[in-house]
Amino acid sequence: MSRWFSVLVLCLALLASAVTAVWDEKDHRIFDLNDALVSLKGKDVNFYSILQSAPTASASELNKAYRKISLAVHPDKNPDPEAGKLYQILTGVISVLKDTESREKYDYHLKNGIPRWRGTGYYYQRYRPGFFVITVFILACISFVQFASAWAIYYRDLARAKEDAQLLNQVSGKAKKALKKSKKSGAAGSKTSLNEGSAEEVPEIELPIPPSYKDVILMQLPLWVVSTVASLASGKKEKEEDVAVDGDAEVVEDAQTEPGSGKLGRRKKRGEASGTESEAGTPSISRRK
Repeated sequence: MSRWFSVLVLCLALLASAVTAVWDEKDHRIFDLNDALVSLKGKDVNFYSILQSAPTASASELNKAYRKISLAVHPDKNPDPEAGKLYQILTGVISVLKDTESREKYDYHLKNGIPRWRGTGYYYQRYRPGFFVITVFILACISFVQFASAWAIYYRDLARAKEDAQLLNQVSGKAKKALKKSKKSGAAGSKTSLNEGSAEEVPEIELPIPPSYKDVILMQLPLWVVSTVASLASGKKEKEEDVAVDGDAEVVEDAQTEPGSGKLGRRKKRGEASGTESEAGTPSISRRK
């Protein structure tokens, strides 16, 4: 089941990429103009009806209709803010309908409907998300596929566990029936006890654990980062403590091995001091003599 689900997700992704690859900047401009026109005049209005023209009208007929209507809603003649917005939309509409390729694209969307999902390129150009938003979006998509695949695997394992449980129940039921028959036929006690043990000892089937949203990459990645930083900080602190302990040990060893430290060192110092004093006093005695 999980295999077929993965194939289905891959096919949908390829289909979406194939559809959205056809839409370029001209399609995106048509989408924006249509959204602005619908928000201003309603869903039943299109590029031709706002110009009071038919879809089969020629370019010259569309230009005449545009000039007539644009004069009525021009900001210099009509101070209404809605008229100013309509004038901007009309300017964009006539520029689309003048271009042959853009008009063909609009006629296609008018016939088949303006798509709701317009591709990642359209939304990226419109909203310009940052690196953080894009990263979170990618991780959210991966987490969604991961979570759905985990549930598919869970239901597959659950179905297998139920099948195994049914088989074990059937086997244990047959063993119990055989045990009853052996009791009725007066079989030996040792054989009866053996059959009783084999009939009673039925292994339990472990059911799979349902997946949790905490196991997806979007939830696990921040926890991994936090745990890694915490382990690095604790390792650095332990290293500093080890260095401090080693330094204290070296100081103690130096103090113990120093010649002037301890009683022996103090005695040597006193002997050296008395020797220097006697040497210094000898010349003074010879001078007196």
